[in-house]
Order: sequence, then structure tokens, then C-alpha cells
Amino acid sequence: GWAIRSDSTSPSFASEVSISIYGNETYYAVVSYLVIISFNANGGNGNMANIVDTAYKTANGTNTPNVTKVSYNLPENLFIKENYDFECWMLKDSQETFDVGVNLSTSENLEFYAVWIESIVNLNLKFNFLSNDCYVIIYLVDLNNGEMQTYCLSNDVEINLNLIKNNNYKMIINKHYLTKISNKE
Repeated sequence: GWAIRSDSTSPSFASEVSISIYGNETYYAVVSYLVIISFNANGGNGNMANIVDTAYKTANGTNTPNVTKVSYNLPENLFIKENYDFECWMLKDSQETFDVGVNLSTSENLEFYAVWIESIVNLNLKFNFLSNDCYVIIYLVDLNNGEMQTYCLSNDVEINLNLIKNNNYKMIINKHYLTKISNKE
């Protein structure tokens, strides 16, 4: 299309329209193009639709044309990744991160990557015994990878375990009593 002002960011009339010109008038070419915002699962699974919108460049007699920007809100993540939670979106080239719902504008094609964090569940354990002559040994086995962690707790001691969500664990708790040794002569 064509614009009647050099600062226009959209056409005043289409290219195929007949107009009458009276005297010296300047018209500025306005070119439309598609801006595509795409989303990458970054190791996850699923599909998300691209955001596609039209932007315009207007020739204004300088080396820098007027350019419109497409405005959009970053959508909710529709990808999934086993044992991970979606954290935010990241632009691949700049490593800049953005939250869902943030309003952005651009005149260029962009690709956002899903940023994932490992799904963690916090398990808090505290044992209170009737006497102080006891302790427990806890064996925590991750059934997904076979790794075992061992913890020894005395009375009224608390531990926090960070477990991967959706992993299978087996916990074995053994209670032990302190044995007093006396040295009688």
C-alpha cells in the first residue's frame, strides 16, 4: 500500500486503488510483513501454536524506515517435561527470561524456549522419642536410579529431604537404642 505521510505506520490506501493527484504530492511505500513468535519445548513434549501478526514498514525518505511493532502477551506453557516444572520463557539469543502473561512488542520474528526446573518435593522428618537413649537410621532409596542416601537422627532432630516429584522412593527406618557399658571393678 501507500501512505500520504512519511511517519505513517500503516497504509492510507491499497496499491491497486486509483487516486487523483493534484500538484506535487509525495506518497510513501508501506510494506506489510508477517511477524512470527514461536515456542520451543526445550526438551519437553507437546505443541504450541505460533503467534502470527502483521507489521508494516514505511519508506520515509531516510535509510531507517518507520516500522510498526506487533504487541502480544506471552501465553501459558502447553508443553510438558517429565519430572520438571515450567519456570518461564527465555529468548534463545539474549538469554533474557520472561514470565507468562508479560506484554511484549517486536517487529522481528522471535523464538521463546521453555525454561524447566526439576520438580522437587520437600519432606520434613522429625522424630521425638520418649527417652534420649534412641536414634534412627533412615535409608532412602530412589527406585528410579537406585541411589541410596543414609541419615542418622537422634532424638528431636529435624531433617529436610528434597525429593524429585513423581520419582518412586523406598524409605527404611530402623530404630536403635544406645547401649550403656559400665566398667565395674
